[in-house]
Order: sequence, then structure tokens, then C-alpha cells
Amino acid sequence: MVAGGQRPHRHADYLATLTTRGEDPQVYEGGLAAFAHGMPPHGGFAIGLER
Repeated sequence: MVAGGQRPHRHADYLATLTTRGEDPQVYEGGLAAFAHGMPPHGGFAIGLER
């Protein structure tokens, strides 16, 4: 089995999700920094050998 997906890449989407969940975006500032400057759309796939 092979699965694929598109990962979120918009800074505003991450901020909206954190706000909706009641979390403080400042806690994630280090991880969100790259997205604030622009991140290209990215995805991936995985081979589910363990399934």
C-alpha cells in the first residue's frame, strides 16, 4: 500500500488552527518561522510495509 498527502504550507492556516485549538502561537514560533517567509507546497508518500 502506498499513501500520499499534501501537507499544509500556509502560515495563516497554521495560525488559524492554533487559535481555534486555544493554543498560543508564540510557543511554536521557532517551527512557524519558515512558514512566515513562504514555504512551497509540498507533499510526500510512504510505503506502508508495516501494514
